[in-house]
Amino acid sequence: MTLPGVRGVIRPCSSAKVMMPMPAGVRYGASPRAALALAAAAKARGLRYGRPHASFEDVQAVAAPVLAHRILLDHSARLDGATSAGVVQKILAEIPVQATPLPTSLRAAKVT
Repeated sequence: MTLPGVRGVIRPCSSAKVMMPMPAGVRYGASPRAALALAAAAKARGLRYGRPHASFEDVQAVAAPVLAHRILLDHSARLDGATSAGVVQKILAEIPVQATPLPTSLRAAKVT
C-alpha cells in the first residue's frame, strides 16, 4: 500500500542526500537502503498517529534513530566532539520543510 504524500516527503531527503556534498568529518554516509528504512519508519510513525501519510515532521522525528548508526565519522571529527546524530540534524536543517496539503485521516484519503 502506498500512502498519499510519501513521495513528497521522502524525495527531498533522498535527493538532498545524493546531491549534497558530504559534511566534513564523515567517512562513510548512509546507503540507498537507509532511504528505504527512513521512508518505512516515517510511514509507520504517520500511521501510528492516525494519519494516512508521512509528514516531514515524521521524517525529522525518525531520521536520527534510522540514519545515525549508518554514518561513520572519521577520527578527527570524533575528537572534535561531532556525533552521527548531529550530522543527521545538520542535514535535516538544510532541507526546506515541504508544505504539501495532505488528507487528515484514513477515511479522508479513502485508504482501507
